[in-house]
Amino acid sequence: MILHLLLFGVCGHTFLQLFFPNEYQDTMINISFYIILWYSHCEIYFKKIIQSPQMQAAQAIIDLYYKKNVHEIEIIKHNETILKTNKKNLSADDLLSYDIIIFSDLENNNESQKINKIVFSGLLEFPLYFNYNICNYNFIALMVTLNDNAFPIKLLNERENYYIVGNKLNSIFICYLLKNQHNIICNHIDCSYNITIFDHCANIINITEKDEVILEKNNYSVVQYQHLDALKT
Repeated sequence: MILHLLLFGVCGHTFLQLFFPNEYQDTMINISFYIILWYSHCEIYFKKIIQSPQMQAAQAIIDLYYKKNVHEIEIIKHNETILKTNKKNLSADDLLSYDIIIFSDLENNNESQKINKIVFSGLLEFPLYFNYNICNYNFIALMVTLNDNAFPIKLLNERENYYIVGNKLNSIFICYLLKNQHNIICNHIDCSYNITIFDHCANIINITEKDEVILEKNNYSVVQYQHLDALKT
C-alpha cells in the first residue's frame, strides 16, 4: 500500500513537471508558504500553552513529585550501584557497606542542566552533610593509563559536574569512572594505573593509584592515598 502511494506520488510529480511546469511550480511555492505559515502559527500557539499559568502550575507539581521520589543518592560497591535512595529515606544502616556514595543535587541544576555530584568515600558518619561549593577551575585534561591503554576521564560533561570542593580522586573513584565512562572493569584494591593531569595552570602532573587528588576551591592537592574501607560485604 505504501509502495503504491509512493509510486503514485512520483508519477504525479513527474507528470505535472512535464506538462504543467509553470503552474506546478507556482502551486508548490504557495503550498510551501502556507505550510511554513501554518507551522509558525502552531509554534506560537504551542509556546502560549506551555507558558500559560495552568501549564506552569502543572509543571511545578510534576517537578515537586519528581524531587520527592527521585533517587538522588547512589551507594556504590564494586563499581555497581547496590542502593538508590534520597536524603529523606537515607538511614545509618545504608552506610554499613559501600565503596563510595554519590549524591546528585537535582534541585539546583536549572540553569546549566549539569548535575553537581558530591562523592563520599572513606569512613563516614551519619548523618551525611550535603552542602557544597563548586571549584573555580577545571583541568584541561585528565588521562588514565591502564595496561598500556590511555583513557580520558571527564569530571565535567554535558550532564554532570564532579568539580566539587572536597571530592577526592582516588583508586575507588577512578575505577568507578572507568567503568561508567569507558566500560572498563578494574578492582580498586589491586588495580595499577598512571594518571596524567593537565591542570588549569597548564602544569603536567603524573600520579599513580597510590596517590589521591583532593579538589579545593581554587586549587587541588595531591596526598598519599590511604584506603579506609567501609565494612565488607
